[in-house]
Amino acid sequence: MRLQLLSCFFGLSLIVSAQHSQQIDTKVVKFRTVKGDSIKVTARPLKHHGDTAELIIESIVNMRSKEIQRLTTSYSFPLNISLVVFNGSQGITVQYDPAARYRNSFLYLFDERVAKLKKVINFEHLGDIQSFTENNKTYSYSYISCGCADNCWKSVLFEIKNFQIDTLGFLHCDCSTLTEKTLNQKEVITKTCDEFNNPQKFSVIKKYWANRTKNGL
Repeated sequence: MRLQLLSCFFGLSLIVSAQHSQQIDTKVVKFRTVKGDSIKVTARPLKHHGDTAELIIESIVNMRSKEIQRLTTSYSFPLNISLVVFNGSQGITVQYDPAARYRNSFLYLFDERVAKLKKVINFEHLGDIQSFTENNKTYSYSYISCGCADNCWKSVLFEIKNFQIDTLGFLHCDCSTLTEKTLNQKEVITKTCDEFNNPQKFSVIKKYWANRTKNGL
């Protein structure tokens, strides 16, 4: 009898633990559309698919909820979704593989025309995203390492148009040689990476992009 009771208690503990884990993994974020509707996004792991999450998108009008969309996306544990805004478009990022890929995330922006989230093509390949404001305009740029004790890296200045990445310019260091190009440059410029590969690298990259946008790409 004691063995049966212990077995029952152990089994119940597993169920409670699993339910608690699922509750922790479930994430909810909300934002308002241009029309003023409230959009609720619930993300939760799919059972039997350890690296896949389901996104349930609901529209809330006059306290009434209506499901408008369901999506599936890859993610890394723990499940992490965040609200973002790119060029006035609202949406979410779903993080995956943060240790290996410098916080790479999938980006989904809300398309006001069809009232649905759409995935931005190739956003997940950019790496860590930063932004700055120049001439009253917000710009975004990325950074991702390719090895060589982080002396190999690439930074991309970009915009998002029609749910795709539009590259405005890039910097790429292959450990020693820097390659750079922006929209108005006819040729790719190469030089050493010494200006960037130092303890101030990230602030130098930001300053570089700020100067380029200030003086015209």
